[in-house]
Amino acid sequence: MTVHRFPLDHWPTARWPCAAPSEVGIEAAPILALDAEFARGDHGFVDGLTIIRHGAIVFDRSYPHDYATAYGGRDTTLSPYNYLHPAWHPYYHGTDLHTLQSVTKSVTAVLVGMALARHELPTLDVPLLQYFDTTAIDHLDDRKQRITLRHLLTMSAGLDWDELSVPYEDPTNVCQHMEQSADWVGFTLNRPMAYEPGTVFAYNSGLSHLLSPILLHATGSPVDAYAATHLFQPLGITDFHWKRAPGDLPDTQSGLYLRRTDLAKIGYLYLRDGWWEGHGLVPEGWVQASTRPAMPHVRPHTDYGYHWWLLTDEAPRRTAAWAAFGYGGQYLLLVPEVAVILVVTGWNIAEYPDVDPYVTLHRILRAVR
Repeated sequence: MTVHRFPLDHWPTARWPCAAPSEVGIEAAPILALDAEFARGDHGFVDGLTIIRHGAIVFDRSYPHDYATAYGGRDTTLSPYNYLHPAWHPYYHGTDLHTLQSVTKSVTAVLVGMALARHELPTLDVPLLQYFDTTAIDHLDDRKQRITLRHLLTMSAGLDWDELSVPYEDPTNVCQHMEQSADWVGFTLNRPMAYEPGTVFAYNSGLSHLLSPILLHATGSPVDAYAATHLFQPLGITDFHWKRAPGDLPDTQSGLYLRRTDLAKIGYLYLRDGWWEGHGLVPEGWVQASTRPAMPHVRPHTDYGYHWWLLTDEAPRRTAAWAAFGYGGQYLLLVPEVAVILVVTGWNIAEYPDVDPYVTLHRILRAVR
């Protein structure tokens, strides 16, 4: 099989080129089988699948659903954090901009790298509390004062926070408590410490949201405006929505809406080591550092980097994919070894389980030649 590779000076800023699967070394039959399952609803509410290899789209399809019927009437409160209201989820007010949920965290990590490259942030080892009024923070002890930006990115700040042991729909979930509070920043900063920073992985959406005021303080711009100028514009991303949390701060833990093909551009930026059209948008070595296991074995066959999940093979143990995951079935999967980008969006919440990204990835990779 002859595999066509687009030249390295090709960039999908204006649009992605398209190629037949066979042109880029992908067998079509396994992809079409997965497509048929998604179209039939075998995996619940999958909204779209995009597959890119060697810089070209080889598959891109949307699967429409009537969300007003599926989830309508359960909660009619018109709120950006009512996950059952079709005006906000999964699409933004009838557009094709899809909620990314916690994939937002990985995009925010890109912005942290950009702020370092632009010398707006000095280092990841700067103390977190340098950006906040410590006189207003509860449970202030030596451990809390040792938290750094690196600990935020690696989910190892040491705060007392358990977000994953109960479903997000459960009213006892700490993330729900944060989202229902009037001050997400204060809610997070005021949590007591449970561990020495840097020693224990504890997934914490509040830590991701702290990056919103930190980047505002460091750059002078709200995160959505900063992203629009320094990330989205160079990549040719013209349409997006970024929800605002209390305090009018862009929600950097789950607030971003994008099209699948635009999210794939952010993945392509990482596959190209942070370069775009001859310009390094993040510091040299940032992509490697972001996708290196900072916190190993956080899940079976999964490590954690700088707001990126690192999926590994069993033997030999190596990074098989870099992943950004979001509630409801959003994921961006990057496989550097075979130059594959996979984007899936959906809205499997409540009684509907997410599509397993590991299974989906392995099915796609079996088609790669």
